[in-house]
Amino acid sequence: MRNQTDTIAYWSQQATQKCSGKLVARIEYWKQLYNYAPVIIFDDGTYLIAMSDDEGNDAGALHTSDENFPIIPTI
Repeated sequence: MRNQTDTIAYWSQQATQKCSGKLVARIEYWKQLYNYAPVIIFDDGTYLIAMSDDEGNDAGALHTSDENFPIIPTI
């Protein structure tokens, strides 16, 4: 069994590997259970969708590092 540090390192590496080099083509909103989630769609057709939890129970917001655009909200 992995400890938390190993788990964080593993998932950070996996996410970096899957997303590196891709360009954001657009951002859309997709309907989830009750709300609409922001979806980042890459130029190769793959996407990231903000979910409220690991089980995908509903939409989640994306927080940014841009002080003039701090959040991409659920709708």
